[in-house]
Amino acid sequence: MISGQKLFLGGTAVGLFSWAATAMAVPMSCPRGGVMERIVHDAVGDGRLQRVGYGYAVIDAGSGRTKCEDYYEEHRGVYPASTIKTLVAIAVLRQVDCGIIQLDQKVVIDQPSADLDNQDRADYRRGQVHTVIDLLADMQIYSNNIATNQLIDLVGKPYINATADALGAPTLRVYRKVYTDVPAEPDNPRRNEATVRGYIELYRELASGALRVLSADSRRLLVGLLAQCHTNNRLGKDFPDSVTFHHKTGSTSDSSSDAGFYFLDNGDAAILVGLQDFRDFPALARAGLALFNLLRSQF
Repeated sequence: MISGQKLFLGGTAVGLFSWAATAMAVPMSCPRGGVMERIVHDAVGDGRLQRVGYGYAVIDAGSGRTKCEDYYEEHRGVYPASTIKTLVAIAVLRQVDCGIIQLDQKVVIDQPSADLDNQDRADYRRGQVHTVIDLLADMQIYSNNIATNQLIDLVGKPYINATADALGAPTLRVYRKVYTDVPAEPDNPRRNEATVRGYIELYRELASGALRVLSADSRRLLVGLLAQCHTNNRLGKDFPDSVTFHHKTGSTSDSSSDAGFYFLDNGDAAILVGLQDFRDFPALARAGLALFNLLRSQF
């Protein structure tokens, strides 16, 4: 368990600015000629091109305005696994900003699957008590499923999906709770959904704050948590040590994904998304490094 006082909250540019010409892409310095498609082709291979969604966007970190973007199947729905937890976190922090819940509020673990699906965490058995800030940290940094499901119950799925709408990301949807081995909702067969375009919009807001979906403090908190994601074998695996990739990974036995952003040398933010309905972490790493090198050569 991580104390809120010990969380890293700095290391990124933050601030609230008005949204300006968000939808107007400025293509200066943009690579041309189907570069994204070639990167995906080289990373995942011909036989799996119909099972992925990839994309990137370079945005002005102040206004959120798109400077450059390219996609491969940006609207294809792919099971998001744990990448969807960032949407849950934003919904929770929206309620914190509204005073509905508090970061130091205590929550009793009452998930029916808690004693079976988190066997390596004795502090997440039923009846244990955690604060909201600790649930957020364990969800984002360590991808704790019981913490996630407790937060889903706290704010409710309709509110989480309404938060996606507020982000301009209606293709991100939470329909059921998450789990590893023991179904958290065995009578609910509807899987969560995501697209590359949805994650681009979500991370656009976290990198810029232009829509003011979260307060500056809440956005700073979440970005700091994303910087500590304990799994780094995917899109950002081969980035230089000097680059902080603020991201959330996700995987199951038959899916793998990653989404997040980092700051370029000129202060712009680069958002990268890779969604795959097969499990292949090296493919994500290959695509991530190719995108990093491409953007470094252009910006």
